[in-house]
Amino acid sequence: MVVDYNHIATSVLEVLAISGPKVHQDVRIAMEQYAAMIRRNLIVDSNVAIRCKRFYDRHKDRLPLLQDSALFTRHRRAFELVLEHRDYPRSHIRKVLEQMVKEHAGIVVREASHKTGLNDPRDMLRFRHPNFDVFPQTGTWQRGLKRMLLFQFDNDPNNLRLRLVIGPGPDRSSVIDWANKARGDVLDRTFQEEGTGSQRWLTIWTRHFLSAEDYEDPLFESILQKLRERWSEFIETDLPRIVEALPETR
Repeated sequence: MVVDYNHIATSVLEVLAISGPKVHQDVRIAMEQYAAMIRRNLIVDSNVAIRCKRFYDRHKDRLPLLQDSALFTRHRRAFELVLEHRDYPRSHIRKVLEQMVKEHAGIVVREASHKTGLNDPRDMLRFRHPNFDVFPQTGTWQRGLKRMLLFQFDNDPNNLRLRLVIGPGPDRSSVIDWANKARGDVLDRTFQEEGTGSQRWLTIWTRHFLSAEDYEDPLFESILQKLRERWSEFIETDLPRIVEALPETR
């Protein structure tokens, strides 16, 4: 049985309604906030979102001119809804990614997230496993990240992939030596390097989570289901294999 987020939120509120005054006030507030968070961040009316995105794409050059107009004031909620869904489904997928990583904090530790702006193809989410600390923490990533080895979700407009990346830094040799030993077995057979000089990144493992074809599904919950399935596969299969292949802790 597949349980969606709407069912979870509804069940939480039903428990509160049935339990009545028996539930401590602090617990009630926490449960109500949790249900509200799910409905605000994880439940999307796909039809509304798609219409809003189409409207935004068609009129995005004119919308800034309308923000101080009487028309905008009269229809503020409608315009706010358009702006909320202007980056659909990517912005909604990002919220789900952040939630999934947080929920597995005991397995993977969130390192940093980076959002450069609306419709920026470099929207990414980075995290690490604690055992990655076996390598020198002398990385020179952007935003001051020191870990040499990080997972990175690339949340592009029509593609979602997860990569394991060796970042830039003065002590990369030990990480690269390990990657070469695991090449073609646990890691990819072909590595992809980008950047120049001292700022070079090496992708040593890649998994595609969502393709352009997946984004054509009109039901956001269906997209989420595929995302959750691939995340579960990563947590249960891919991550343990990578961690097991790491050098022993010094």
